[in-house]
Amino acid sequence: MERAPGSVRGSGEGRGDRLGVQLGELVPWIREHPIRGVITLLLAAGAIGTIFNPPIEATADRLTSGDCIYARTAAAAETGPGARPIGEPTAVEDVINRGTAVRAACGLSHSHEVSASVPIPGSSPDRAIARATVQERCNAVFEPFVHHPLAGSAYVTFAVVPTTEQLAAGPRLGLCLVARADGQWLTGPAKNSGE
Repeated sequence: MERAPGSVRGSGEGRGDRLGVQLGELVPWIREHPIRGVITLLLAAGAIGTIFNPPIEATADRLTSGDCIYARTAAAAETGPGARPIGEPTAVEDVINRGTAVRAACGLSHSHEVSASVPIPGSSPDRAIARATVQERCNAVFEPFVHHPLAGSAYVTFAVVPTTEQLAAGPRLGLCLVARADGQWLTGPAKNSGE
């Protein structure tokens, strides 16, 4: 069907043509601006990756030994001497219990590693008893996980236990987390590091 000069295409016609023209103009732009082009392509790939592969919540029922997590606490923006950007254990526990921690790649920056997932026995939702049970397991698995005794290690370990309400509702799982003793981000795995 031919159009009269000056006629307007229908609302659905020509969209593929316009997209093709826009994509065709992208290649010369990337050639003229290679650094900007690479950055733009990386950002686009990251956005697409996030859409099709969203972050996985780091909750006790989804984590196993060797998993790495990113638990963003209020301390994340801290800098300077004495700063602990990974946060204190109680703040990290709160982030995990709220379901806002996510899994992270162990070879990239992350805050903590899971050395064990621990079933919490008993029917009473007593957090103190649960914490003591999980911490005992954390201390026991530390050396086999890091390949260094806890004393003198570059890492520390601590227990994460569910809230009283979560203990009552289940699943009744605690976590053993490993973090840098100085409170800084991990840039490689603590597991098998020997440090």
